[in-house]
Amino acid sequence: MPECRMIMVRIFLFFLILLTLCQTLLAQVELEFIQPSVTYNETTLDLAFAGGINSAQHQTIDLDGDEDLDLILFDRSSDKINGFENTGDSYVYQPHFEFLFPENIQHWLVLADYDCDGKKDLFTYTGQGIRVFRNLETENILSWQEIANPLKTQGSSSLINLFFNPTDIPSIADLDGDGDLDILVFDFASSSQIEFHQNQSIENTGSCGLDFFRVTRTYGDILDCGCDSFLVNQPCASSGRILHAGGKALLSLDYDRDGKMDLLLSQEACENLNYSNNIGTLTEASFTPFDNRFPSLITNIGFTSFPSAYFEDVTFDGKKDILVSSNERSNSARDIDFKMSSFLFENGGSPSENQFENSSVFLQNQMIDVGEFAYPAIVDVDGDGLNDLVIGNAGSLIDDEYSSTLTYYRASATGLEWQTDDLYGLSTLEYTEIKPQFIDLNNDQKLDLVFSLVNNTLETQLSYILNEGESLTTLDPSRIRFLDTEISRLDDYVLDDIDEDGLPDLLLGLSNGQLNYYRNAGSSAQSLFTLDTESFLGLTADNDRSNLSIAIGNLDGDAQMDLITTDRTGKIKIYSDYHSGNNSALESLVNIPNSEVLVSTRLGRISKPASAELLGRNVIVIGSIQGGVRLLATNGASGETSLKLTAFPVPSSKDKIISFQSNLSNTQVEIYSLAGSKVAELNLASYITESIDLSNLEDGLYLAKASSGDQQCTVKILLGGGN
Repeated sequence: MPECRMIMVRIFLFFLILLTLCQTLLAQVELEFIQPSVTYNETTLDLAFAGGINSAQHQTIDLDGDEDLDLILFDRSSDKINGFENTGDSYVYQPHFEFLFPENIQHWLVLADYDCDGKKDLFTYTGQGIRVFRNLETENILSWQEIANPLKTQGSSSLINLFFNPTDIPSIADLDGDGDLDILVFDFASSSQIEFHQNQSIENTGSCGLDFFRVTRTYGDILDCGCDSFLVNQPCASSGRILHAGGKALLSLDYDRDGKMDLLLSQEACENLNYSNNIGTLTEASFTPFDNRFPSLITNIGFTSFPSAYFEDVTFDGKKDILVSSNERSNSARDIDFKMSSFLFENGGSPSENQFENSSVFLQNQMIDVGEFAYPAIVDVDGDGLNDLVIGNAGSLIDDEYSSTLTYYRASATGLEWQTDDLYGLSTLEYTEIKPQFIDLNNDQKLDLVFSLVNNTLETQLSYILNEGESLTTLDPSRIRFLDTEISRLDDYVLDDIDEDGLPDLLLGLSNGQLNYYRNAGSSAQSLFTLDTESFLGLTADNDRSNLSIAIGNLDGDAQMDLITTDRTGKIKIYSDYHSGNNSALESLVNIPNSEVLVSTRLGRISKPASAELLGRNVIVIGSIQGGVRLLATNGASGETSLKLTAFPVPSSKDKIISFQSNLSNTQVEIYSLAGSKVAELNLASYITESIDLSNLEDGLYLAKASSGDQQCTVKILLGGGN
């Protein structure tokens, strides 16, 4: 027995020694979010780089463990979460908050405490209905466990998916006053009546949980009869025919503070919020006729399209306010002003009475927000030697007309200063989808403006205006000319001298994820683009790479141009020295503050990059579908880098699923017991998290040995020690 114990000690010491034997070589680009000063008409924009707002779903949750409620905005247009820290009297944008949530959140998100442990859990969309994550926050560290995918309810004869239209937002609240969460959804088949799914976990088990029973398909005898026309206890004028089958948003709130949940409804492509008072009982809801003048109950909100409401205290006075934004995924009718689409109705009532005051813009007026989509470019506009920021857009409402412009922020010694929302007066052209690039098109040693656009006949064109002055301060929009290219509205482009013959060539990123290279066979006076290579760098059509956007920059300081791509995954990829044909993509990673963890970016489903030096830093600026920008800085490529293996959570949760991440590619991980027996293995790509189920192993300490090339290192993992 002593000999056996000595062998185990030697094995354990051997693995501990390996913890320090980890070095290799790898060039990589690590990024960090930065938020330099930005002023607008001499007013500082405190949330300048928060990314803009289109269709925000406002929710609160404690994200930093300080026992106050922070704010998240889930934007349905981008499928992206933006997080804001509660400082007691204001909100501060914290880019790393978004990484505290599960990935692939789509369409809607509701935060509510289903297990009555005092921590808000997460309900969201899945293709089969509702996905539920339990909040496992311990010691101020937020983590999630998927509990249901999909959530089930007891139907007429069996358990069924709690299913509804993905464009809807359900009501998830305690409707019957028994302490657990119930759910209201519009029925999927007709989208005209409301289903009530009562949570019976308290009744059946005495504790909070997710035990649902569909009580009725006609909750409150409410019927949707058309835009802003919800009727109670009476048929539609068209004998019950469905008049409006679009998306719906439901919100349950105790507006009159009588202990019963009242109801707020809104609809896709309709203008107002519709309120009804619950005059029934906790066990039998009964509603008054709907009033579409909420929240003032004096005048209509008139939001243009699909207003959705949220009931949260965002003014730090202990009283819940009403927040309103659009829930439209896209502005297809071009009638929403996405530069102003987040509103606050402050609760000015007493502790016993709600009273919502006139609306004000909420958070959005503290951000760079150019409307719908942001297409950035970095260039020295005024010739002062400092690069400035120019942002195109899909469009915004200008005198009730939807058109695209260029917004110009000038760089100074202290930050960025807004100059104009209509650089060069391009709004007079009445185009949309203006994506700018500044490049010397005619080889006269001066930068010109190239931009794609959609004209009045919905044709996409690539155009340019030559710089005929001393700087880019003034260009004449009447001098616009067009390049002969085949480009569609959802494609992206970059001009760059790829073959290094002195003429700018064309890269075209297709919406399906394919990248094509067109060589310029013309002259400095007349460009002529001919297809050279389809699927350049091996980038073929790929659904995971759809919404492909591209940019160029010198990120690693080697004087060679790098290609930067983003796509629907929300990740940034870099192709170093891409002129050489290098098709090895390096995924850019973001540092999480106060942590050694590096994570892939989550930019949302559509974004647009640009890269150059700005304010003394080498940056990638990311334009969002939400109309704003985010700024990521890099110091270039690293040289020697130690092999690092990260394992989490440690100790594991009860399911004994451990995730691993390596900073190097082709990393093999072998898991050993302390007796030296190999019990599991897996392979890792650089900074790609992989998980392994170790539930077949006994609780206790194990060692994970990582190998990449001739380098090794080891970390300890503890199974079964967590919740």
